[in-house]
Amino acid sequence: MVCGHCGRAMNVAYGKAWFYVCQPRSGDADRRSCMTVGGKRIDALIGDTFLEAVSASGIEAAAEAFRQQQQKDQEAHRTLQLDVDRCNYEASLAERRYRKVDPDNRLVADTLERDWNRALEALAAARDALEQAQRDRPEPPPLARLNALGMRLSRLWESPVITARDRKRLLPAWWRRSCSGATGRRKSFGSSC
Repeated sequence: MVCGHCGRAMNVAYGKAWFYVCQPRSGDADRRSCMTVGGKRIDALIGDTFLEAVSASGIEAAAEAFRQQQQKDQEAHRTLQLDVDRCNYEASLAERRYRKVDPDNRLVADTLERDWNRALEALAAARDALEQAQRDRPEPPPLARLNALGMRLSRLWESPVITARDRKRLLPAWWRRSCSGATGRRKSFGSSC
C-alpha cells in the first residue's frame, strides 16, 4: 500500500491492533509520518473490493467459458451431422449399385451387397455418435448457481479458518497497487489499477 500524500510505501505497525503508517525515511529524522490508518478498516475495504471484483469477474468468466464450450459443441454437432449425411449418401449409393446389378452375376452381387451392408453399419454408427453427442450436451448453468459460487467465496474469505496471511497472498494477483490518501478531514482509499 502506498501513501496517497507522499507516495511512499506504508508499513504495518502493531500495537493493540494493527495499523498502516507512512514512515519517514531513515535520513528524515525530523519528519513525522504523513498518516496512520487503522488496519481493520483498510483490510475490510480491500477484502470487500477484492470479493466484489473476483465474484463479478468469476461469474462473467464462467458464463463466457460456457458460451465458448457451447460453440465448440455446436461445431462438433455440425461435424457429426455432416458425417451422418455423408454415410447416408454412401449407403443409398451402395443400395442403388446393388439393385442395378445383374442377378446372374453372383460374384459382383455379393461384393456390392457387402459394400451396402458396410455402408449401413457406418450410417448406424454415425447416427449413434450424433445421438450420444446430443444426450451428452450440458445444460447451461443457471445464473443463480453462478451467483452462489460468488457467495461461497465470500463466506470462505470471512471464515476464521482463513488467516489474514492467506488473504494477503491472494491479493497480489489481483491488486497491483493500492493507495490511501487524505484530503482535508476525509480519508479515502482506492486502487490505481
